[in-house]
Amino acid sequence: MKCLVMVRVSTLSQETEDQHREMESFCRGEGYDEIVFVEDKGASAIKMNDTYRMMIDQVKESIESDSTIKCFAVWELSRAFRNELVFQEVKQFLVERGIQFLVKNPYLKLLNPDGSVNSGMEIAVTLMATLAKQEMELKKERFHRAKTAKRSQGRYIGGGVKFGYRVDDNGYIVPDEEDSQFVKMVFEMYSTGKYSVRTLYDELTERGYKTTYHIINKMVADRSYIDGPYPSIISKELWYRCEEVRKRNYVSIPKGKKYCFGSGIFKCGVCGRNMI
Repeated sequence: MKCLVMVRVSTLSQETEDQHREMESFCRGEGYDEIVFVEDKGASAIKMNDTYRMMIDQVKESIESDSTIKCFAVWELSRAFRNELVFQEVKQFLVERGIQFLVKNPYLKLLNPDGSVNSGMEIAVTLMATLAKQEMELKKERFHRAKTAKRSQGRYIGGGVKFGYRVDDNGYIVPDEEDSQFVKMVFEMYSTGKYSVRTLYDELTERGYKTTYHIINKMVADRSYIDGPYPSIISKELWYRCEEVRKRNYVSIPKGKKYCFGSGIFKCGVCGRNMI
């Protein structure tokens, strides 16, 4: 009989090889002489990403297309199912086709020898799926708290770094010597009120600075340069002066309404009516 085994791919090849070896030994001990592996490359049962959904579909398609597969096995329940709805979907799929479901750690077996569902094991498996989900929710919460704490300390937590900053050797976000000077210059020039974002961008381009209109427009409205989780690059006074200029320069014209400049001012010299 053939058993389909799901294993998690590790960055360490030795760990992946150990999983294959131990799961093969486990399944052979359960009476299955042919073992087929499916690997969860990039699949996340936590985030329910597309790769995870494709992996579950691959498991179902493999079973439907190969009548010799009589069992589906996993190392531990949380490796495959951290969502109760997906677990119930797969469990029903397996029960309807008489496919055994095995979990190595802790040992669980869904079907009785006659093909009926072991009610005790079904409850245990359902409970394990619920606990696995709760465990991952707690892990996500702890991870979020850790990220928040690091951010409040000015630590780098991954992703892009805001323009004007860099990551130092100790993992802290600090002002970049060159880029932070550019940020200061942009705010100082804009605070004079002589420039709009467009004319400021044109001026900087003429001076040889490589930037974009989008970067300048976003920069002069970004409060995190004065009160973000990282060291301030400019003073609050400078930022508020720029904010006054930005609000003064901002013109909002309601969409869908036409404006005819000069309406009601120009009149016909013959009849005296308004020009249109």
